[in-house]
Amino acid sequence: MIVYGGTAAAGAVEDGARYAFATNSWTTLPAISPGNPMPRTKHSAIWTGTEMIVWGGSSSASQLNPLNSGARYHRANNAWSLTAPGPAGRASHACCWTGSEMIIWGGAVPGGSPGIVVTLNDGARYDPAGNAWTTMQGTPPLGRSEPATLWTGTLFVVWGNSPNEGGAYSPERNNWQPIALLNAPTPRLHGSFVWTGTQGIYFGGADLALGPISSNETWAYTPARFLHLYARP
Repeated sequence: MIVYGGTAAAGAVEDGARYAFATNSWTTLPAISPGNPMPRTKHSAIWTGTEMIVWGGSSSASQLNPLNSGARYHRANNAWSLTAPGPAGRASHACCWTGSEMIIWGGAVPGGSPGIVVTLNDGARYDPAGNAWTTMQGTPPLGRSEPATLWTGTLFVVWGNSPNEGGAYSPERNNWQPIALLNAPTPRLHGSFVWTGTQGIYFGGADLALGPISSNETWAYTPARFLHLYARP
């Protein structure tokens, strides 16, 4: 297990460590090139099968200072390398690994006034083999931070976290398609979304229609609709 960054008592941090289950011990990660990437929290991190890629986030835990930098930790040689410059910096964005690329989408940036946060609805794909980014095209869903997302094997699906709408992005076509809203969950924050191999299962979250109040509803997503599987007050 590899951990990196986050928030400590003094603010955002830039260190990390590996935990080995076999020996029940930790090994500190080496330092990244000085100054880049800097300490960060609310960033994304994925495992490719051979390396961990860290990207974006905020350099401060007390205020939103979005980053557009990243780095790759190579487990085999215990070393870091920097990613190519990416899209506009952001924090609390969605991220997934497709098997060959990292997709980042959405997130939050500061607004024009103190305390105002703007959510984004753009994104990009990062190819580690070529160390290059590709901008996502098409008409994406509404902007949001910390959305529920999943990877189906062919589609990157975004849903919820306030608006009860979403979209499915195809890297092959480099395009978005809307998700049907018929019988969809009510708007909610921080629901869980996982792919079973045939369906996306969406559970819980803070239901905004109820106050918000935590929900224990379960929904199943198919390519064309949501199915309400189970709910109780």
